[in-house]
Amino acid sequence: MGNSLSRWGMSAQRPGFKAYEPDPAQVKVWLRETWPEVQQEAKRRRAQVYFGDESTIRSDYHRGTTWGVRGDTPVVAKTGRRFSVNRLSAVSPKGHLRFMVSESRVTADVFIDFPRRLLHNAKGSIYWVVDGHRIHRAKKVQEFVRTSQGRLTLVWLPPYSPELNPDELVWHHVKSQRIGRTVVATKEQRVALARSVLHSLQHNTQMIKQFLYEEHVRYILNRCRVIFCRISKKRTYRLTLRDLEFNS
Repeated sequence: MGNSLSRWGMSAQRPGFKAYEPDPAQVKVWLRETWPEVQQEAKRRRAQVYFGDESTIRSDYHRGTTWGVRGDTPVVAKTGRRFSVNRLSAVSPKGHLRFMVSESRVTADVFIDFPRRLLHNAKGSIYWVVDGHRIHRAKKVQEFVRTSQGRLTLVWLPPYSPELNPDELVWHHVKSQRIGRTVVATKEQRVALARSVLHSLQHNTQMIKQFLYEEHVRYILNRCRVIFCRISKKRTYRLTLRDLEFNS
């Protein structure tokens, strides 16, 4: 069977997983109506737009490979203790990254602390695009939004559509390419590593902008007036709106 599938151009692969609950009609409304309206309103108010999310990384999460003698599987010593670290972050279409690392479980109070920090350093209003997680819809969160005097507006992504959130790509890079490839012994080391990696990425706006070129989040740039450049050693490539046209 394997030989036959190989001749047909197929190979054994690790599959990607996607929720089957998302409503295509709601996704279409988001792409064609809701997001353009958010952009126009934010531009009118001279507000900033951020896509946010939170995530957890456990001590037993590991990624990557290493070298070893053929036939002799290498063994990496690690701690057997279980602990986890939580991060909240937000990324903007302009490549700005804001984050907070928490050692405690993300509750409504912990979640509120993050937008409070965002507003403290913001010159104007903020539109924060998040999913419909129960913590995001908690009464305490809604009360905090009301008391912000219009400076904070929560915008809901379509249900079960994490691929529309570029912050998911940011965390995938941090978790799989950096944190998951480093062995730590204590929770304090995990917290320090997470902050170090996120700080490094925060100063690399060009890499963050590259995440926005991914197929499912390219819609964010479709109506942006900002023109991004990708610079190589030999040439400079300028991407215009026509290059980033979204086929719907």
